[in-house]
Amino acid sequence: GAAPMTASSRSARRRARTSSMPCNGAASRSPAPTLRPSGWIPKARISPAQLVELLRTKVKVAILDARTADRRERTGWIPGSVWVSDVEQLQLGVYEEVVVYCDCPNDATAALIARQLHSKGVAHVRPLAGGLDAWLKNGGIIEGLR
Repeated sequence: GAAPMTASSRSARRRARTSSMPCNGAASRSPAPTLRPSGWIPKARISPAQLVELLRTKVKVAILDARTADRRERTGWIPGSVWVSDVEQLQLGVYEEVVVYCDCPNDATAALIARQLHSKGVAHVRPLAGGLDAWLKNGGIIEGLR
């Protein structure tokens, strides 16, 4: 028969169920597409160190903050980042690279926004691995704190 459920296995199962859900409610505004666009690689994250290196080059980089407006205001943001609440309303200029970050487990909201942008034809879009927490742990600076 099946092994008995322990508190830790229930907790792990709950985390597995909820970790893919965006933490800012993005899924409720815009359902995730059931088919992935061709060429979409869901695990293609950019590390904080890679982002720092990218920002040192002459490449035009857009950094998008996919957290709630309240979280952005309370915890600050990556310098130069633009808050995005709705991909449909986003006016994105010509950028060679687009990086999306959030503070969800598994970068869920950033991955969802990146997937939506990719389906709209933005070729070079990646979530920031570890989000804002990883950025800070790797020595990244933030703006907007009073």
